[in-house]
Amino acid sequence: MRSVVAIILLAACAEPVVEMQLVLPQNADNFDTTCITAVEVRVTGGNFLQDSKDYRRSCVEITGVAGYAAIRDAIKGRFDVAIPDTGISGIEIYGWSGPTACENAGKDDPFVTPNLLFMGRGDYIGQDRVDIPVVPNLSCTRTPVNVRMFDMFALVGGKTCAEAGDTALIGLAGVGVGTMVPRMMGKGARFYGNIDGGDTVGNLASFQGPTQIGPKACLGIDAGDFETAGTVGCAIGGSTVCAGAGEIETAAMPFAISTMPENYDTALLTKFPGQIFGTVWSSATPRTTLAGATVTVDPAHGQVVYLDPPNAAGAMAKRADQTMTGPSGLFALYTDTLISAKIQAGASSRTVTLGSPNEAPAGAMIVMEP
Repeated sequence: MRSVVAIILLAACAEPVVEMQLVLPQNADNFDTTCITAVEVRVTGGNFLQDSKDYRRSCVEITGVAGYAAIRDAIKGRFDVAIPDTGISGIEIYGWSGPTACENAGKDDPFVTPNLLFMGRGDYIGQDRVDIPVVPNLSCTRTPVNVRMFDMFALVGGKTCAEAGDTALIGLAGVGVGTMVPRMMGKGARFYGNIDGGDTVGNLASFQGPTQIGPKACLGIDAGDFETAGTVGCAIGGSTVCAGAGEIETAAMPFAISTMPENYDTALLTKFPGQIFGTVWSSATPRTTLAGATVTVDPAHGQVVYLDPPNAAGAMAKRADQTMTGPSGLFALYTDTLISAKIQAGASSRTVTLGSPNEAPAGAMIVMEP
């Protein structure tokens, strides 16, 4: 279904009208939109890839609107957006949920935003109408969320699950839930949300939050404190290394390791600005790290580096053998989007979605299926 929503783009000496045609999603009736509080339109400038502030925005508040067609009708004719001095490269739309959503979305905080219910972008090449496919990203439906944190590198070093979940290693942490999605402009991924969460008791955080995600997202977890350890990445489903049934396992990483410059390949980061430190584990009990595992991704969007475990200073060297994991099961994945990674270990294989925001690395503990 399509609908035209006129946007007046205000230039210095004229007022051209560009029509924004929303292409509404099909088969999205199971996405609850009634918690929506605002819709934002951004006009990105011609220099946006070099200057992330090169855009103009307009945001309108709406409440309690059920369904994408009703949202379309509620925002029709309500946007006036100035043209950036550098011209127009495209138009983006965001559906937000949260208190004072227009104000908070405008802060462009890479770790805390209103919840992103839907998104869309259309490129502008001089046409009178920009078509924007609307992509559902998150449903308002709330469910119980239980997240348990473990120091991934402590586990690799031989610590037990109880030891790796001790607050002496992970800190007095908090956990927030959101979504990770590919950036609509430029390279990398972006984390949205983090307004629903809770503090850990021991190493477990329990709260209510939205978890039903759209086709271009992974469920994002931001876990940690400001001084000890943390991670911002995709939740890994399926079997866990240490967490119990019904719990999301999060691989916290000590900042002494995850912020060490020696643990990053700057040339790869320039090409692939997101980084995930991952470990591959057996399905046996007790879990053990797996040597000889391979991690395969689309080479156009990522590159895998196999690592040795951290030394006493926290530095991780590249393995001499770059064809598979060593005894630690460690690897680093550099990527420019949310990416599908195939892990192969002997006769077992598993495919998971991995991603991290450009601003911080993620940790991932991947258990092979039996």
